[in-house]
Amino acid sequence: MLRRVFIAATIVVAAAVTGCNGGSTNPPAFPTGTLVTPSPTPIPVHLYVANDSASGAVVQYSLPITGASTQNFSIATEASLVTVAVDATGNMAVGNINANLQFFNAPLSAASAPAATFANGGGSNTGQITFSAAGDMFVGTTGNSVKVFTHPFSNASTPSLSITNAAFVSTIGTALDAAANLYVSNPGTGTALTCSSGAGSCSDLLVFAPPYTGAPIVTPNVASTAYRKIAVSATQLIASQVAGATGRVDVYSADHCGERAGLRHYERRKHARGRGARRGRQLVCREPFQRDRYDLRSAVLSG
Repeated sequence: MLRRVFIAATIVVAAAVTGCNGGSTNPPAFPTGTLVTPSPTPIPVHLYVANDSASGAVVQYSLPITGASTQNFSIATEASLVTVAVDATGNMAVGNINANLQFFNAPLSAASAPAATFANGGGSNTGQITFSAAGDMFVGTTGNSVKVFTHPFSNASTPSLSITNAAFVSTIGTALDAAANLYVSNPGTGTALTCSSGAGSCSDLLVFAPPYTGAPIVTPNVASTAYRKIAVSATQLIASQVAGATGRVDVYSADHCGERAGLRHYERRKHARGRGARRGRQLVCREPFQRDRYDLRSAVLSG
């Protein structure tokens, strides 16, 4: 919505001097003024929080969040949500533990109802939903694939692409960067030989370049770690971790580490900086970093 802009024009009217034929020898000057170019009204930025209880629902909050913040409204959804995402135009998608997906058209309100409801491509659960710049959905399955759904969505929507890889154990987190590279968090990995905490208790990350059919970059396993949702910016990837009694957030930094692009994993260490290590297609550089800890929820920022 554009704000109305009133253009002030100063009209200069010369004093009328009667000519010989009764006309004016000095006609009125043309109106003059300053043209003000309107600026678009900023799109409101909101936080959307999904409810993983039996009642379901997504609540919207305005930013910035303060101790006095209250929800703007609640949108009714299916029960037991585990992911929520908002695309660039304000449309919203949610997924639950039964591998059901719902899509809501913008503008969102308490009266919003799903425009489409469909299954997550035969999966038994739902990982993280991520929208591409074009409005297509990339969805983890907590299995051995990531499903891609092409818009427009309907109750009959089925995957247009299934991204698979032999390294997949449980695809949960998904994220896309500005170049459309796909990042996937993959918990449940590891063996007694490759992860110090034993089989099934480690996590890694996979990075696929479009069109997602080639071999990915795979980061080394991180012990005693169960990655869930992830987010990516131009310089960092942030992964939530839920293993153990206390949750954790791990931060990876984009890095070239020689001739091949990869991810630099920042993790807590006592003293000296570790060296960059390359193992086949695996690439990581380790440096000390104090991991922050948060209570983790399914939430997404939009704007």
